[in-house]
Parts: sequence; C-alpha cells; structure tokens
Amino acid sequence: MSKFFKSNKTKAIPLSNKIYMAEWMLQRPYEKSSAYDECYVHVCNQILPIARNLIDMGAYRMSETSIETSKSLTFVLASYLEDFVSEIGLWKAFTDENKQLYGLVLPLIPLRKDYDEDDVNVEDIQYILWQFFIRATDDSLIVDPKDVNLAIFAQQIHQIFIAAIDNGKVYQTDFYKTFFRIDDKVSLINIKNQLYWIAMNSFLFTQDFSLLYKKKKEELEKKALAKTGIQIPLHLLIYAELN
Repeated sequence: MSKFFKSNKTKAIPLSNKIYMAEWMLQRPYEKSSAYDECYVHVCNQILPIARNLIDMGAYRMSETSIETSKSLTFVLASYLEDFVSEIGLWKAFTDENKQLYGLVLPLIPLRKDYDEDDVNVEDIQYILWQFFIRATDDSLIVDPKDVNLAIFAQQIHQIFIAAIDNGKVYQTDFYKTFFRIDDKVSLINIKNQLYWIAMNSFLFTQDFSLLYKKKKEELEKKALAKTGIQIPLHLLIYAELN
C-alpha cells in the first residue's frame, strides 16, 4: 500500500448536526489528521447550517436524509476551498477543459465581469451546488443552474470562504504535490490509489463514480444472493462479473 493512501474503510456518518474530524478524514487520501484538517472541519461546520437550510427548503427532492445530504454537500464545498488554497488543481483542470471544449470557463452559468479564474468565485460555488443537486435529487426533477436559491446560497458560502482566506483560517499543504507526482519509480499501486481517490473521494467526481459504484454493488449483490443464497464479498463479485 502507498505510504500516503489510507486503507479503504467504511464508517457510518453520524446523523448529528455537527461535522467531526473522523468524518472529514474519510474523504482524505491520508490517515493522520493535523491542524491543517482542523481548519477545514471548522469551515465545514460554518457551511453545514447553510447547506441544511438549502436542502430543508424542500425545493429539491432528496434520495437520502436531510442531514446526510447536507454533510455530503458540505464536504464537496469545503474540498473546493481546499483545492484552491492548496493549489491541488482539480478545479483548474476542469475549467481548462471546459475552455478547450466549449470556449467557456463554466457552461450554463453567466459570469460576472470581475470573475477571476485565479480566485474562489460565487459562480464556481453555484455551479458546484447545481452539479450536486442534479445528481442527488429525484431523477424526474429538473434543476435550473441559474436557480435564484442556488445563487443566494452560493453568495453566503462565498463570504465564508473569503473570510477564512483573508483571516488566515485555512492552511496550505504540499501533500498533494507529492501525492500526485508520477515518475519512473512510481508503482502501479500508487497510480491506482491516486485514480481511486480522484474518482471516489475528490469533490469533483465523487458523486458520479460513487453513485455508479453503489448502484453496481447493489446490482451484483442482489444478483449473487438470488443465485447462490449467500452474501459474497464485493471484490469476488466484480472478478466474477469481469470473467
């Protein structure tokens, strides 16, 4: 196992109105928490009431409980801030690809004249909120990316982010520069771990891939149980499916 990548643990997230360090660490590609993580947990607990208010409005039909969805949204938003502060580069890669494909930094959302690609922006947060809700809501519900509620709540979250940055309440880490480094000596296991984290735990892709994973897992387990009458470990089910 990579010295950076933590073991694949599954823990139930407590249905409380507070986010704890253990919950934040479930999203990280490393085991040991530090003051760096504490500052983002603090930001998470500032965001959580806003996320909860947005979801409790009832405008979006959720497939999971309100607090569970609120926490998932909070982690995505705080990780966007972390991506900016620590220059991880996921959001920049996303917007650069948009410019190359569509000639736009963000599709579907108009940008202000003072939009700054090298800063955190209200429009970025609004886009992230929209992306979150089109994946987390009932499939029959259409969410407008320019929805006024998304714009209002994006502004509130943006204010928290700017205050945290300006007041030095969030720290930078060089961890990800090492984590994502690929050279002639890197092992395939390390690359696999990097790709796994990007797909399953990074704020940009976690909903897409984790939902697909969950759906496929349920399908395979249901199929195997009906056929054999026993619970079979997922890795064996995937191996059997591929072969």
